[in-house]
Amino acid sequence: MKTLYQEVAARMRADVLSGALPPGENLESIAALMRRYRTTKPTVQRACFLLEQERLLERQDGVLVVSEDPVFLMQAREAMARRAVRELYAMTRKMGLPDHRTVRIFLEEGGYDDAKG
Repeated sequence: MKTLYQEVAARMRADVLSGALPPGENLESIAALMRRYRTTKPTVQRACFLLEQERLLERQDGVLVVSEDPVFLMQAREAMARRAVRELYAMTRKMGLPDHRTVRIFLEEGGYDDAKG
């Protein structure tokens, strides 16, 4: 089970990787982040520290900034996508859906035209 700061970090991570917090942008103030994620100052600080350790955030002149490294950000997005796919497969297996059908659904819903063939 995740701690509250890990949950906030996960939401912030998703915001960074989706582009809602664009690369190179200064992070909002701690007070603004507290309001955005509806939590306390220590929770936001710990979440920011975690994302700084993961290199999604970096300090520039004492200010936290969203990482601008395109290679690193792509790798982080791919890692997040892989986790989501693993969760999807686990769920569909529990439902008794064969893997090949899951893949087909995934491709069709993703707009991949050759999935129908």
